Amino acid sequence: MKAADFVLSRALKEVDFNIVVFWAEVIGFLPTAIASYILMEEVPTLFELSVISVNSLMSYLIQVLVVLSLQLQYAGLVSVTRCVLEIILSFILQATWYGQVPDTLAVLGASLISVTFVFEEARRRQ
Repeated sequence: MKAADFVLSRALKEVDFNIVVFWAEVIGFLPTAIASYILMEEVPTLFELSVISVNSLMSYLIQVLVVLSLQLQYAGLVSVTRCVLEIILSFILQATWYGQVPDTLAVLGASLISVTFVFEEARRRQ
């Protein structure tokens, strides 16, 4: 699904990013709101609502930045960059919030993806 999202966002590079993000958020919000209302068993606490709000804000900012970057760069470079940054951030959060150190296989996989990013960037700059 992300591949289709990248390709479609890249195809809409002449459209203002605000329009693309607005419609993506509206189309994503409506079914989620309806499903949440139907399936909700209890009202979330204030802390849970604040976590949901921060998550929503971060999701919105990520969507804006992805659309802007896809309008300026190729989809392949954006997807690899996003993957590398998500892996690095998830390792940091896993270690700081949960106190879990990633195992050797996870670090090896992240290293391979990071090396791919470095080579792709070096090839692009030539």
